[in-house]
Amino acid sequence: MDRKKDSREKEQVKKPRRLNTLSKRKKEMASIRRKRRELIKEGKIKPQQPQTLESKRIKDDSFVDFKNDEEAVEEIKNDEYSAYYKGREPKIIVTSTIAAHSNTKKFAYLLSRIFYNAQYFERKQSTMHKIINYAKRNDYTDIIVCNDNHKECTDLYIIHMPCGPSFHFKLFNLMKPKDIKGHVTVSTWHVPCECLTTGFQTRLGVMVARQLNALFSQKPNFKGRRVVTFHSQRDFIFFRHHIYQFDEAKDNFDRAKGPVKCLIDELGPRFILKLRSIQRGTMNTVNPEYIYFRNIDKSNPDDTSKSKFML
Repeated sequence: MDRKKDSREKEQVKKPRRLNTLSKRKKEMASIRRKRRELIKEGKIKPQQPQTLESKRIKDDSFVDFKNDEEAVEEIKNDEYSAYYKGREPKIIVTSTIAAHSNTKKFAYLLSRIFYNAQYFERKQSTMHKIINYAKRNDYTDIIVCNDNHKECTDLYIIHMPCGPSFHFKLFNLMKPKDIKGHVTVSTWHVPCECLTTGFQTRLGVMVARQLNALFSQKPNFKGRRVVTFHSQRDFIFFRHHIYQFDEAKDNFDRAKGPVKCLIDELGPRFILKLRSIQRGTMNTVNPEYIYFRNIDKSNPDDTSKSKFML
């Protein structure tokens, strides 16, 4: 019994010593952090930044510096999409593949409502050559084709008329409006919609962004209050569709925050695009001439590097 009492007394003596050492360490670390904050305020040292794939991104000659590179900016302004930024209205055909599933047809019809001045045509047995010739005769500016696999839309083709280029995107993580929590519905689909493209930094990325912008009207005065966002991050293009409205302050509590409040709601759908290829001219499956084709070479470190992005 005496031995047990002695061991308990020793433990009781040791515990406060351990607590004292821990409290001393905490005080020391707190003083170090305090001194570091003071040095950062004085500008003697730089604050540490988290290391992400974006911060470690490898920049090459394809990056566009919109502030200093005037030649690149002029070249971009005079490309095949310059007419749309000067007031030309888009006119789009939206269709699907032959014998497409009903889910793909519904998604194609939904896209025709999102894009301004777009019409949905059921594909039936029409070939792409026939559709392209019809679009040229009737002054259509773009053709959007939804391809499906396993009863869901998996690919998106955008053909710029009349001379190209043609884009192939992989489509995944599709969420229909009914699957989005808190989504709303509107009746102003026929009114022009705004388009925002963010995160496109290379020449290839700017080309993709201008093609996506060309699918929407460039009128400065929008009345539909709808906005579509294409955000590029790590070569993935995220699509979102929202509607906003402005409400005036009703009481003094709201006026303290601001005279006008902006409310935003999501319309849907949501999906992610991944660029696979860009082809010169309209879609050619026999002898295609590619501007860009995503083919990963595992022996090339530039292709396997996680810090190098194309868009």
